[in-house]
Amino acid sequence: MPGLTSCAGGCVNLQSDTLNCGECGKACLAGQSCRAGSCASDVIAACVSTASVVGIQAIADVAGSSVGFGSAPQALASLRGVLLEGDGADLKLEQMRLQDFGVLTNVNDAGFSPNHILVDDPYLYIVNGNAFADAGGAPNSTLQVLQRSEGDGGLGDAGLPLSTIATLSFSAGDPPQAVTKLGSNLYIPLFLGEVAEVDVSNPAAPRLVRTFDLRTLNLMPFDAGVPTFTRPLGIATYLGAVYVALRNVDSADSPGGPGLLARLNLATGTAEAIALPNGAPNDGGTPGSTCLTAYWLGTAADAGNTLYVSCNGRTQRDAGYLTSVDSSGAVAISVDGGMAMWSGGCDAGVACVPAIPRRFAVVANRVYLGDELGRVFVLENVDGGFVERRGYNSGPGGLPIPACTSSTSGSAIVNDIIAVP
Repeated sequence: MPGLTSCAGGCVNLQSDTLNCGECGKACLAGQSCRAGSCASDVIAACVSTASVVGIQAIADVAGSSVGFGSAPQALASLRGVLLEGDGADLKLEQMRLQDFGVLTNVNDAGFSPNHILVDDPYLYIVNGNAFADAGGAPNSTLQVLQRSEGDGGLGDAGLPLSTIATLSFSAGDPPQAVTKLGSNLYIPLFLGEVAEVDVSNPAAPRLVRTFDLRTLNLMPFDAGVPTFTRPLGIATYLGAVYVALRNVDSADSPGGPGLLARLNLATGTAEAIALPNGAPNDGGTPGSTCLTAYWLGTAADAGNTLYVSCNGRTQRDAGYLTSVDSSGAVAISVDGGMAMWSGGCDAGVACVPAIPRRFAVVANRVYLGDELGRVFVLENVDGGFVERRGYNSGPGGLPIPACTSSTSGSAIVNDIIAVP
């Protein structure tokens, strides 16, 4: 038949058969798909606790083995068959071949705490920094621009030739959290409550144009006498606009008000707050469905008609040990502004720790939510609502994917998770 090749055992499509990928007998690793005759995972999770990454085959939702990568993988991206890892301990940008998880030799310096990587080939934009000073005295809040050299040929054992061509510093103690791009501008949420608009029409000379102040928004605090802080984190473009996730926490870093997004008005330089489901039917939720601590934002790369939000929820701890989680999950926002929420809780009678979602990846109409306990929950968007495929709410696929195992300290955070184009 057209498109099929005779291999031992029958006729197969070498472009998509995981046991005969590209050639007869060439099997992909567990957690990989065969696409266009090459093996690669559809989703990759970074496990900072064990200094490793884990590949996941989408739809089948099969995870591969943990593969060591760096010392503390903090942010991931992919480009031209290469997995890029911003390392929070090594302060390096490291490379790994996606096909066989072989570590490549090309390494670049990264800034202090690389938080997020945006690929816009041949450029990469990394936002670096946390709220604490760099002991070495270097700027702790930067935008770093790298460029891939043209005509690099095959990957070999070296990988992609990348070089830093520009750095833009932000105020110390006000680190950038994430980055998205619209037109020739980057939009970068800053920890203390602003969004920086940076012109990269010339990537070698990034220029801060203006900032959007989110601190003047009505954060609707639960207690009028207790101040709350926006602490913006995830950011995404959706239908030609820019949206930012507001954690909306008090001074103890606990939810101080409802889950909120901010939508930037690029014409006026202002922002407006958008409330996420809060359990009341007339506010877009259903009784018991509440989103607290909006964390990450994203859309599907090939079908961006839905904006997804992860809700980190409210956690209670005793002597450092987790005792309870509530109001966590995910929200899907449709083109008409309608919202559907998935609760990260557990079915009645099921003994489990509810989801504590952080970053996520979107593959077609499925959302892969990494959480603070090393798990990946899988949701499917069906007609604007969520169907749980892997989780604790009678998901037909079973329990969450166990992506990251605990370190000796007990931590098992999925620090980043990305879809591979």
